[in-house]
Formats: sequence, C-alpha cells, structure tokens
Amino acid sequence: MLKERVNIDNIKAIKGMKFYDLILKEYKDIIDKVAICKLNGKYHELSEIIDEDGEIKPIGFDNDFGIKIYSRTLQFIFIKAALEIFPDSKITIEQSISKAIYGEIHKDAPLTELEIVKIKNRMQELIDKDILIKREKVSKERALEIVSNYNMKDKIKLIENCNLKEVTLCELDGVYDYFY
Repeated sequence: MLKERVNIDNIKAIKGMKFYDLILKEYKDIIDKVAICKLNGKYHELSEIIDEDGEIKPIGFDNDFGIKIYSRTLQFIFIKAALEIFPDSKITIEQSISKAIYGEIHKDAPLTELEIVKIKNRMQELIDKDILIKREKVSKERALEIVSNYNMKDKIKLIENCNLKEVTLCELDGVYDYFY
C-alpha cells in the first residue's frame, strides 16, 4: 500500500461534502491510498466537511507526510490493543537513530509469544473494524488529566511545556493519546 503513488489531478471542492465522500465519488479506486487532503494550503482529515471553495489535493501514504500519518495511526492502534490486553501496563513508543520505531510494554512479567500474538490479532481486529480516529480539542488542564490516566510521563511533560491553552487529543474507541 505505501509504495503505490497517488497521482491524480486536483479535485474541485464541493462545500458541505466530506473530503472522503468527494474522493470516493471522483476516484473510488484510490480512496484507500489517500491519507489526508490539502485545500488552500491547509491539511484536512478525510472525515472533515469541506467548508470553502478551492482545489483539493489528495495526499497519499506514499509521501513523507502520508507515511507519518500511517505510522502514527499504527502506533495508536498498538497502544490501544496493548492497553486492552494489559490495562495496568505502561506503553512507550521510541524512535531509533535509523528512523525505526519500536514500542515497549512495561509490565510485571516479560511478554510471551502468545501475548505478542494476542496484541497482533487485536490490532488486526481494530484495523478491520475501520474505527474512525477522532481529534478532540480540549483545555490543556483536561488534556493533562486524560493523559495522566495512562501514565504517559513523556506526554505529560510535552503538554505541560507547550504554550497552548488548548490541546488536540486523538481518540480511538475510548482510548486517548497525544501526538505532537
């Protein structure tokens, strides 16, 4: 999926229509390759409703920004699956020098092969359900309260040190996270 390019012309925006529905209408065969859309210089999620005129440029999973979206989505799915299976654990996502990403599940006992399979299977179930990841703008204080419930010390520090009054959290089926 990541290697296929999204090479299509811009699409004329239709106010009141969701970006997803417009792309589906115009280019049904590539909808699963589109990560996000750009309209008048601003990025929009596919679930958003078009609220202005202009030309829409679909951005695929084949460019740097699309790959970043894909990667963060998988990270969030991993976090949700791991927290469902190990609710008392702490999940961390790290990046290595080689741009690789790895996750760790901090819990009392080391992971077993069976537990790894359970996480993988739960991740696939979540992907198959095609649940919308929602973005929710909340006060900085509320964001700290939510993220504190997941014991994400790194995210707590990020939110505490940001100069924003409101923070955008991502929500997947009742689990919240902060991606900067």
